[in-house]
Amino acid sequence: AAAKYGPRGIRGLAGGRATDWGVGTSIGDYTAIANDQTMVIVHIETATAVSQVEAFVEVDGVDVVFLGPTDLSHSLGLPGQTTHPDVVEAMDHVAAVVTASDKALGIYAGSAAFAREWEGKGARYIATGLDGFVMRGASDYLTGVGR
Repeated sequence: AAAKYGPRGIRGLAGGRATDWGVGTSIGDYTAIANDQTMVIVHIETATAVSQVEAFVEVDGVDVVFLGPTDLSHSLGLPGQTTHPDVVEAMDHVAAVVTASDKALGIYAGSAAFAREWEGKGARYIATGLDGFVMRGASDYLTGVGR
């Protein structure tokens, strides 16, 4: 509800900037367009969220259910252990529920291999970040020069 304008939601409306200060789109047209084009992504990053994933996929207007492996591992008492069997089991449970729904499964992938693995599990929204690539490159460099 907070991500959509009325009548679909309760998002606040200060339409000046969004409508080019009244020169472009009308506020009514803008809210309809924004409601249609706003992507809603919910994150599954805790054990509680994993246990409620069935409820997440039932929410009208949610487009992507996104897994955060590292935060989830921490919530499960296994910080950083994203390949631990308990973490993998929780993530696979989420994947099964989400891919059986009309929602897209999303995940953060810090490597090409992880991205391919999760694409194979049905992920359609795969995010990454420059920091992981830079860290890996810096680590390889420092190891290579003996530091």
